[in-house]
Amino acid sequence: MTTTETPEAEPLTAGQLCDLLSRFPRDHIVVLSADADGTSGYAPAADVVEGMYAMDDHLCGTAYPTSEVLARDEQARRTFGALPDDAVPAVVLYPTD
Repeated sequence: MTTTETPEAEPLTAGQLCDLLSRFPRDHIVVLSADADGTSGYAPAADVVEGMYAMDDHLCGTAYPTSEVLARDEQARRTFGALPDDAVPAVVLYPTD
């Protein structure tokens, strides 16, 4: 996935998030990543990544690298395999933890 890499997982401000989102096509869906421990608590957003998203069921799904990243990155291909047919372009927000 293409990351915009914020320094040392510092929480994003609203202004930073707006600036980062303006770099992505407006038709990408926005996906919120679960926190590292899988709880339903809240954590500040720290990173914004362009990728693909495929829904697993009606409440959650899986984020994948873009097809361009998969084409050039062997490790990504080993980790994710092929993109599902129903994957759509997405902007994924990751938490600080």
